Order: sequence, then structure tokens, then C-alpha cells
Amino acid sequence: MARQRKRSASKVVLVVARNIRKLREARGESKLAFAQRTKLNRGRLIDWERGTRTPTLETLERIANGLEVEVWELLRDRKK
Repeated sequence: MARQRKRSASKVVLVVARNIRKLREARGESKLAFAQRTKLNRGRLIDWERGTRTPTLETLERIANGLEVEVWELLRDRKK
């Protein structure tokens, strides 16, 4: 029986995850409130913020619109 290897998230996935969380928190909005307002699934939002799932480009656009930022701002590594 073959073992499934757990893949670690890529750097860009972790950057997007961190930016979604930080921008949402900067707005003072809970995960639940943000998910309801943007009509996104709260469980998926949690996964996106953890970097365990990757949102589609269309979903990234919805998230960016909800955060009132451009999509590229979600991709920007703010640690540099």
C-alpha cells in the first residue's frame, strides 16, 4: 500500500493565506462576519487563511473585493 505524502504549502499559498488573515483582521472583521458578507464558506475561509487550501482565481477576486484591495495585494509578500 503506497503512502500518501502530505504536501507542504508553497510560499505563494502561505503569502496569500497570511495576507487574507491580516487584511481581514485589520478591518476588525471576524471570519464569520467576513464569510457571510462576501457569501463565502466560513470553513473554506479558515482553510485559505491556514494555507491548507488554495482559492481559485475567481474566489481570490471575491476575497479582494470584500477586503477592498486589488488581487495583486493578496499575492504581495509583505515580509520583505
